[in-house]
Amino acid sequence: TEASLSEIEGTPSETIERWRVLAQLYPDQTTAASTYGFFVWSLGNQPEAGEAAYRRALEGTRSGPRQGIAFYGLGATLLAQNRID
Repeated sequence: TEASLSEIEGTPSETIERWRVLAQLYPDQTTAASTYGFFVWSLGNQPEAGEAAYRRALEGTRSGPRQGIAFYGLGATLLAQNRID
C-alpha cells in the first residue's frame, strides 16, 4: 500500500498521514490503527494520539497476535505520558 511504501520513501509526516487515512478508511482494520498509533507516537512524538489509535485498534479486535501488539503499544504510549498507574 501507499502507507507501507511511505515508510521507506516518504517523510515522517507523510508516513503518519497515510496511515491515519488508512485507519480512518478501514476502522475495523486493527493493523491500520495499530500502525498509525506506532508512527504518530514514535515519529510524530504524539503519545496521546498514539494512545487513542491503539484504543481504537483494541475496539476492533477480540483476540490473537494483533491484539497483543495493540496492548503493547497502548502500554508504551501510556508509559511515554508517565501514566503508569
